[in-house]
Amino acid sequence: MSKLIRLPEKMNQEPYEQLINDSYRSDHALIMGSMFADIMESRKLEVTKEQARFIMATLKLWSTKEDIDRPIVVNAPCGYGKSTMLEVFATYMSRTHDRFGCIIVKPLLKEVRKTVEAINTTVGYKVAFGLAGANSFATKEEYQQQWEDQVKYPILVITQEMFARKANARNLESISTFYDSEGRKSKREQLIVDEKPKLIQKSVLSERTLLELYLDIKKVAGRSSGVVQKFEVVYEQLRRKLTKHAQQFSKLEPIQPSFFIPKKLKLAWEQKYEGNNFDLLYAFEQVIKKGGILQTNQHGETYVDHSQRAYFEWSQFNSFILDGTAKLDYDYGTYADDFLIMQPQEKKSYKHVTFKLGDETTMSRTFFKDSKNAFERVVDMLKTDILPKHKQVMIVVYKADLEKYQEALADYSHKIMWKHFDNGRSSNEYAHCDAGVFLGWLIKPANHYLGQTQAITGETPDTGFNSHKTKGYELADPRAEEIKLAELIVERIQDIERVRLGATDTPKTIYMFHKDVDMLQEITKHFPQSNVEWFKTNLTDKKQTAESKLVEFFMGMSEGQEVKGKFIYEEVLGVDRKTLQRLLKQPRVQQIMLELGISKVGQKFVKQ
Repeated sequence: MSKLIRLPEKMNQEPYEQLINDSYRSDHALIMGSMFADIMESRKLEVTKEQARFIMATLKLWSTKEDIDRPIVVNAPCGYGKSTMLEVFATYMSRTHDRFGCIIVKPLLKEVRKTVEAINTTVGYKVAFGLAGANSFATKEEYQQQWEDQVKYPILVITQEMFARKANARNLESISTFYDSEGRKSKREQLIVDEKPKLIQKSVLSERTLLELYLDIKKVAGRSSGVVQKFEVVYEQLRRKLTKHAQQFSKLEPIQPSFFIPKKLKLAWEQKYEGNNFDLLYAFEQVIKKGGILQTNQHGETYVDHSQRAYFEWSQFNSFILDGTAKLDYDYGTYADDFLIMQPQEKKSYKHVTFKLGDETTMSRTFFKDSKNAFERVVDMLKTDILPKHKQVMIVVYKADLEKYQEALADYSHKIMWKHFDNGRSSNEYAHCDAGVFLGWLIKPANHYLGQTQAITGETPDTGFNSHKTKGYELADPRAEEIKLAELIVERIQDIERVRLGATDTPKTIYMFHKDVDMLQEITKHFPQSNVEWFKTNLTDKKQTAESKLVEFFMGMSEGQEVKGKFIYEEVLGVDRKTLQRLLKQPRVQQIMLELGISKVGQKFVKQ
């Protein structure tokens, strides 16, 4: 993949090695490292030499008293024990440091509660406190009481949603301190975010939501007529642009670049607003200042999409993010100058993993809609070619089709674990599966990727796009198209990791289908030394092309194998020598030969 988007830099070898050396001279890091090793041994999980070095370096970083000038992204692969390391750190520091405090951010409320219980149980008394949303309480008073209670505990555990809300309101200060047992005010110095936080803030403003915002502002501002009047001027300008818009997509130019929400209104909004659209005020401010993407849907409803980088006061804490796919994730481009990525120096081996790839279809929603008997053919493929070969299989499908698949494969329910696309990323429930099958891709609407581009680059992109033979559609702005491809790759890697490829040496197989073979290869490259095979299907009535046959043959060659060119064009492809020469010039074929180490030596093809 080219890099039109700048991503954060990676920690260099020299400071990484220095960090490791310092960790082995630190009693605290050594004890925590030993605790971590004992836990992993009790789970019968091997810790490699580089894994141990990386864990020690991370624990040393977390326990440092000096200010760290920018957030560190801990980019270790799945199965490295990042969450275990976090609990070891929190429990050990609580036992040994009187004034230690930190904030831990988890994706879901159930994980917040689980973490709080684990830390308190291990320490032996309550040092951790979990915050919950208003819908977890019977009354408003109970919800408010937790904010008073949280200052009594050194470790605060909250959800990503609550963390983002506090950050966007510029109010992380309210959770940055606590009072110890002697009544001394102390700082929660570390901020550790488990899984990528919401780095991009997306908002949609329609005529209806604009009116609701206007009425809410009048309600919270009270008699501050000057505040309301300032809002009304730009509100009316934006409303008129929505009313007059008639295109599918177009750019909304900035209305008033110097506009800002008065501090008096921001304060009133935070103190008095009780609705579900807290971030709408700040989204409105950004739309007026920077513009956005106008869209009119098939029902004639017009709205403006605005995406911006989420606001985080990283410098208030020594901040860390635990994310196994950070180095590939373009969302981190929002803070390209601020983040530093730390990753292990070794490349984990995935020799036990086999990828079976099919390029006959993309498994898109259109394929299932337009291809004759597509669903029945896929079900037959599962019954005949996949399920009999495995003990437990994770099958990922479109949410709308889940019940249909479950009914069609009811006789195999004992060996299938179902999942639909886009239902979260952190889960261990599929770890025991020996195979994963992906029946589709979560390609989002164009305005999603355009919004991502706006947030990452700070510019409103070209809104054009065209249908594409292998990609579904292609965005006119090359930055937006690259972001789209990168997001598809990252999401697929995260879903593949559900079967915990890196946490075991048990053989596992992943089945994927897409006409864009380059994209499939970008995914498999994330798993070094994995095996890649071509997977034949009968999902369409189209005949396999000579190019696909050649690629399939090359992918099936073993190391050291030599094959005469004449055998390939006569026996494998059924073509003449000139056709083979033409096929060898195709970018896809050249790329496969390069990646597999296949070269033409005289009249033979040799795999190194």
